[in-house]
Amino acid sequence: MPIIALTANAVTGAREIFKEAGIPSTYIGHPLAEIIPMVPDTEGARRKLNIAAQGPVIAILPGSRKDEIRWCAPAFFGAASLLMKQEPRTRFIVPAADEQRKKEILEVLNRFPDVEDNTVLLDGKSHLAMEAADAILVASGTATLEAALYKKPLVVGYAMPALSAMLILSKGQTKWISLPNILAQKTLVPECVQMFCSPEILSSHLLHALEPKRQEYLKEVFSEMHETLLRPTAQLATEAIDQVLKR
Repeated sequence: MPIIALTANAVTGAREIFKEAGIPSTYIGHPLAEIIPMVPDTEGARRKLNIAAQGPVIAILPGSRKDEIRWCAPAFFGAASLLMKQEPRTRFIVPAADEQRKKEILEVLNRFPDVEDNTVLLDGKSHLAMEAADAILVASGTATLEAALYKKPLVVGYAMPALSAMLILSKGQTKWISLPNILAQKTLVPECVQMFCSPEILSSHLLHALEPKRQEYLKEVFSEMHETLLRPTAQLATEAIDQVLKR
């Protein structure tokens, strides 16, 4: 029976693993690669959000779950506060997954009035927020791939209860937690996990992400990654399933 190999699996050698095991597989790319434009319209996205930026614009995505916001948002907004000391004209865009997450984000954001005064808090619209940004600070998850497909430099941060982290790390299944790094099989973007998910470390990486050379390098690498993932995913998946059903 064919196995449909999605993005990370296909690119990181699962097709070879399946082949050695005698398991037919089909690489179908990733549906996000068809949805997200190859060339993002940063200025157009800013106009839609009514952001007249005179300095850097950072999208902050602290997660879509309550615990992610609880553990990640304080470090993320702390990093934003430190960044403003270096770049006072920085603006921030924060998309909230729903009303409850928006309330939880606001509770954390209220602790950082300097950041709050320079933040646009959105109801959803995470893709628009990424497209409008110069760089992205994001919790690990699918959003890391979305950021890469928008060709934006990103910094990945993640924190959780110590016991949960120990259990996950003990699995030792991969060196990385973010999809761009997993796809590339190397550290393209910084991953700041647990004790390293601190305002000081995150803000330092964000400053680096804003450097023109860094931006140009990742734009080229992420464009190549986008091309690799761009397939008629729905059609290929349908055809692979149809082949199974006909057997």
